[in-house]
Amino acid sequence: MAVSLDQYILDLMNMERTAAGLAPYIRDSNMDAAALAHSALWLMVGSCPATTIGTVAWGDGHICPGESDPCTRISTALGGVALSKCAENVGQGYDLSPTPNFYGIILTIHQQFISEPLTGGFNHHDNILSPDFDKVGIGVATNAGSIRFTVDFAKL
Repeated sequence: MAVSLDQYILDLMNMERTAAGLAPYIRDSNMDAAALAHSALWLMVGSCPATTIGTVAWGDGHICPGESDPCTRISTALGGVALSKCAENVGQGYDLSPTPNFYGIILTIHQQFISEPLTGGFNHHDNILSPDFDKVGIGVATNAGSIRFTVDFAKL
């Protein structure tokens, strides 16, 4: 493909948003850097187990050992501003063939996200189609046949 993996993720999300009559997401470079740092750490440590902070339950892949929660990471990336809303989608996959098809992995995960029922809450599909978020950051890390990606969403 001619586009980078992170741009491919953005393109897939924006195709869904356009079809739903929503404005496309525009990336924030500081949030991109934070999302990439999280993806790289997750790839390096291999496992970031589910955890609960306060009343918020974060699933696998959202908080790695020694790392703050996604909303704190996003706020920090934006200079410490208070966020009125935040969310995070993460994905991981493996392709141990000689030439891994990371685009195919991303597409499969995206299709799984979009197949979730819209709830008006914080599932993957809701995050992609939310009219509330005004910033997005995307980071993709790969090594051998493994991929981890993070998409952070924020509303100031």
